[in-house]
Amino acid sequence: MRESENEKANWYMQVTGKATVRFARRGSVLLVPVRITVNQHTDTMSGLLQRRKFFHMGMLDNLASQVERELQSLDKLVHTISELASSDASGLKDSECAIKIYCERARNECAKVTKKYKDTPVLNFNEDATSQDQKFCNVSGTHEGRC
Repeated sequence: MRESENEKANWYMQVTGKATVRFARRGSVLLVPVRITVNQHTDTMSGLLQRRKFFHMGMLDNLASQVERELQSLDKLVHTISELASSDASGLKDSECAIKIYCERARNECAKVTKKYKDTPVLNFNEDATSQDQKFCNVSGTHEGRC
């Protein structure tokens, strides 16, 4: 999102707590709690709407990434089932097929929702979400398709 000189917003960041170090298997991370304040009163209405779409798209991208990470673990499960099925565990073939179809439907639904919101005009982001727009990647239901 580009801002012209007339549409500049003032961003302020304030440390709100004590910094801590968290340790994980791959190393350590320094966590610093902060508060970010945006002065949006200096922006035009068009700039505010563009910013609102930008934030919505960022949230949507984060959700789609989270879904993809979950699906990658299912892809690994399918690979494992495939290896087991080839070694005379033929009862797993139906499970492998159902998981593949589920993953494909989930990815297609996420892509469809993302495209819908990318194609949505900025002005539409002035309205709050309706109940039909609050669903995200709803892939429950019957598994239709073939392996």
